[in-house]
Amino acid sequence: MDNFEFVSDDAFYIWGRCFNFQGKVVSGEVSTDEEVMIQTKGGSLYAKVDLIIRLSDRKVIEKSINGERIAIGLHKFSRDELNNIEKKFNPDVDKEPSTTEFLNVEYPIHIHKSDKA
Repeated sequence: MDNFEFVSDDAFYIWGRCFNFQGKVVSGEVSTDEEVMIQTKGGSLYAKVDLIIRLSDRKVIEKSINGERIAIGLHKFSRDELNNIEKKFNPDVDKEPSTTEFLNVEYPIHIHKSDKA
């Protein structure tokens, strides 16, 4: 198993798309459509990688680069309420959902490749 570790210092929700995390790849690599895990206060949370953007030039890439600052978009979460945010909020009138509250995490947010077999 690849020992991918990503540390995020900023996160926000992109309406209708995914939760976006910005930070640095500490080790390993991950590709789009791979499953990752976030350790939350309530246990492990799993999601699929939807998008990876290299922050130095804002280019969409298919695979993360060790040591690089990237933005990683996650969707298809193991908790259904995270996949249906639009049913609870209206982006025209509601404030952007707080990623730390929704995911029950604090900064820095550590993201690893899924530990599922």
